[in-house]
Amino acid sequence: MRSSRRVIRLSAAFLGIFAVTSCLEPLEPTPDSSPVIITPQSTAVPATILGSGWTFTLPLRITNTGSRTVFVDLSYRLTEKLIDQKWEIATLSRSFGQWRAIPPSQTQSLGYAVTYAHGTSAPPTSSAILEHARGLYRVGLHLSYTSDENSLLPGENYYSRSFVVSQ
Repeated sequence: MRSSRRVIRLSAAFLGIFAVTSCLEPLEPTPDSSPVIITPQSTAVPATILGSGWTFTLPLRITNTGSRTVFVDLSYRLTEKLIDQKWEIATLSRSFGQWRAIPPSQTQSLGYAVTYAHGTSAPPTSSAILEHARGLYRVGLHLSYTSDENSLLPGENYYSRSFVVSQ
């Protein structure tokens, strides 16, 4: 009798974990980011509350799985938040300028920082999205085979795996 209760408890615990995990899976998938893999070094990061908003920094690992050197545009910053099972733009910076080279089969790490001040965001629709930091996010980056925007890799953005921001 005791072992059957334990099996039932373990089964219930497994189903609970499965239900929580499946709820975090977006209905709208993240596109394949080949020839790179962009991986958050943590699946969850805390937001720091500021007087006028919040901020978080996500450590990212970018692995070049291709056979050519890839350049990452460090000035282009796209952050998307999952809202009603659809990815919505939360923050976007389109400037070009700083590039980091990642040789074939190499991995580079970088800190990806997001700061939000209440009532000031671009695009304007993201203010409501960002009032609360908590949620599921992904990062979009621009990649190129040269250190400029003239040779961007096909596809508009290359996405990280999703991560959670807690508040």
